[in-house]
Formats: sequence, structure tokens, C-alpha cells
Amino acid sequence: MKKTLLSLTVIAAAISSFAQGDFYFNPPASTLWETNGSGTWVKATPNSLETSFLIGSGTSPLESIAAGTGTNAGTATFITTAQDTAAWNDILNSTGGFILATNNGTSALVTQLNGANGSITYNGGASFYVTGSTASAATSVVLISWPAAYATPVLAAAAGAPLGWSQEFSYTPQSGVTAPASMTSSLVGNFGLVEITATPEPSTIALAGLGVSALVAFRRRNSSK
Repeated sequence: MKKTLLSLTVIAAAISSFAQGDFYFNPPASTLWETNGSGTWVKATPNSLETSFLIGSGTSPLESIAAGTGTNAGTATFITTAQDTAAWNDILNSTGGFILATNNGTSALVTQLNGANGSITYNGGASFYVTGSTASAATSVVLISWPAAYATPVLAAAAGAPLGWSQEFSYTPQSGVTAPASMTSSLVGNFGLVEITATPEPSTIALAGLGVSALVAFRRRNSSK
């Protein structure tokens, strides 16, 4: 009886992984960066950032926020609060068909603390199946990162935490018979966790404008006396 149950469990696991794409999530050193508070990039210190990735087809909605290259040294180091909120909304609501990667074997979101010098090694460096992907079919991938103080993207988004994301790249998972490709630096590129710069609310801007107008009127009235 026990042997039968074990066999059924093995068969069920095999069926659940059938046709799912086999991935490596192992970007090398210098992939993850962060800012030092004044806009200068430094390699992420170990265990400072959580990372995950999105899979989808076509163009990620994050492209419109980061000019198609991710939040790396080639683009602005700062994003506004509104851009950060929009990016989290796109990620959590699967906007544009891009979804957060889920480990098909554990049914958990793929998340991993960074290693030394901004490297990432998930699942002990072994490959794993991602739910919703298809073996041997190219998929678009975007890596994301957020502060390690928040264990999940949901918690990070709720706190308005800063966010970073990579350039979008094409990746072809395998069936498990053939080993999938590594996520090399040339494929992923480097990206960092950016700082959020506060943007004034419209009402604040309006009040500031009224203040300036009042000051100008006051000076004109005094000069005419």
C-alpha cells in the first residue's frame, strides 16, 4: 500500500511538471547594485535585497517606466513615488500578461536573498520548473529586487518600498532532459535598487504658486508707496 502511494505521488509530481519549463535562477556577481543615498551605485551587500523574476510574452509594462533598459546605471538613478507605485501595481496585478515566477515543485513564489557582490543563487544552484512556462518555448523575463526587510513582493508593495528591475530578456527553459541555460551577465545585464524621490502633490504645488503670487503682489504694492 505504501509503495502504491509513493508511486502515485511520484507520478503526480511528474504530471504536474510535464511541459513546464525548467529554469536556472543564477545570475552572477555584479548583477545586483544599490545606491548609497546620494545617487552612486555600489554592489549589493550580501542578504540586503530579495529578488524574483517575471515571465511573460511581448513587452513588459515596466519598459515604459525604465526606458526599456531596467533601473541600471544607464538610466536615471531615481524614480518618483508615482512610478514606484505604478511598477508595483504592474507586477502584482500581472499587467500585460507578465506574472511572478512560481516554483512548480513547492507552489511558492520564487524569491532569493542576494549573495556576495550582487550575485543570485536560487534553489542551491539547481534548476527548477516554473508554473505557467512552457519547455523549449522562449519567454520574456524581467528580474526584480526590493529591500530584504520585506519577505514578499506583496509586503514590499504595501510598504511603498523601493524597487529595481532588470532589462527585459529572452530565455528558453528546457524540459528537464536538457539542462537550461544559465542567466549570464550578458543576458540579464546589471540593475539596481533605486532611490525614490518625493514628488509634490498637486495641491502643494498650487499652494506654492499662490504663495509666490502673493509675495510678488506684496512687493509691488510696497514699491508703489
